[in-house]
Amino acid sequence: MVRWFILGNASNYGPTPVQVVKDGKTTFSFDPPTKADPTFFEHFRLMLTIFKNFRDTQKDVQDKMQLIPSFVDFGLAMDIKTNTGGSGRIDLIEDSAKRDHFFGTMLDPMLDVAREGAFKDVIFAFEVMNEPIWLIVPIAKPVYQDNKFHGSKVDPPSRVHDFLRTALDHIKKAQLPSTVGHRFSDDLISDMPGDCLGTIPQFHYYPRSFGPFRTIPFTDAVSLPAFSKINAILGEFSTRDDQEQGGPWNDCNGTDTTPFGTVHERLVVAEKKGYQLAMPWPNLADDGKDSLKLSPIKQQAIRVFKQTHK
Repeated sequence: MVRWFILGNASNYGPTPVQVVKDGKTTFSFDPPTKADPTFFEHFRLMLTIFKNFRDTQKDVQDKMQLIPSFVDFGLAMDIKTNTGGSGRIDLIEDSAKRDHFFGTMLDPMLDVAREGAFKDVIFAFEVMNEPIWLIVPIAKPVYQDNKFHGSKVDPPSRVHDFLRTALDHIKKAQLPSTVGHRFSDDLISDMPGDCLGTIPQFHYYPRSFGPFRTIPFTDAVSLPAFSKINAILGEFSTRDDQEQGGPWNDCNGTDTTPFGTVHERLVVAEKKGYQLAMPWPNLADDGKDSLKLSPIKQQAIRVFKQTHK
């Protein structure tokens, strides 16, 4: 399984947002382009074609890879960081007309490509947004790195809920499975409306990763919830063996304190808990160059797990 971020924080979508003052607060104004650049869809089709061609070379049906395209990241609506063109597109969430235009000119054409006959069975689920909870709760780390406490970005939360619902409806009309990359297991149970989950619920797991900044009423369970209680895929789990992403898991009983163990032993736990899909999240510390590339030892851990747990 490959989970692929498509627009991310939308750095290459539309003009650079303009900083404005609204209701006494500094924010950004963004007008989406009248028509999306067709290169987006050409490249998306090319990506799916390359993926399909590789998939066709796989002999074992159970091993055939599938794709989770993740449409946008919550960073889409955050304030623009210095020397970057991404983020600042909060209007796409807070302004329903701009949101609908965004979906009509960007999401729908992408869904049209995804549902083309040549790509049948390639898409496991189409993801609306990665970790939307960060837009509607007050938090410091890990979203901000300035050791300061920040209020919620989008208020009221219903605007984020509407964004998710509307996008999920578009995906449903395209007759594709859907998901949202929710950050916490509690998002699926109580913190997000039931119609903001998609047809394949998803959550991420980074226990004890917030230190003194964990002041919101959401948290990772001390132990990974059993699949039977959550009925979801594990879209991300931590692969660090230090305190940056929470340290060792309680469930592993000390077997996950090496780079190999952070992947292999945590996959073993996920399997024992009943999960059919659990995806390790890389980190810059793995190879020091690419923050989205697992180190060779962690890649080996996946191969060993796959060979011994069929």
